Amino acid sequence: MRISDNQLRDVLANTLLGVRRTWSAEETARAQSSGAEEGDSVELSPTAQKVAQLVEWLKTLPEVRTERVAELSRLIACGEYRVPVEDIVDILLEGGE
Repeated sequence: MRISDNQLRDVLANTLLGVRRTWSAEETARAQSSGAEEGDSVELSPTAQKVAQLVEWLKTLPEVRTERVAELSRLIACGEYRVPVEDIVDILLEGGE
């Protein structure tokens, strides 16, 4: 299964809406008086944390499963590739989707 960049962006955009910015009263006062951003902190929701972990995991996966492609190519070239009849029936009954 391949996930496009657009699909990933949509998931991230929708999920990261759960990101919350939290400030202590002291940090808020310090930031307002100094105008500096030293006291900034970010707290990610559990969902956003999980998405960040998944994104990192997805980055480790190859875009193409070369071993599987090579095996399927070999089977097709040898005339040994067979699609299970059940799969064909399922596709036909689902309207070819």
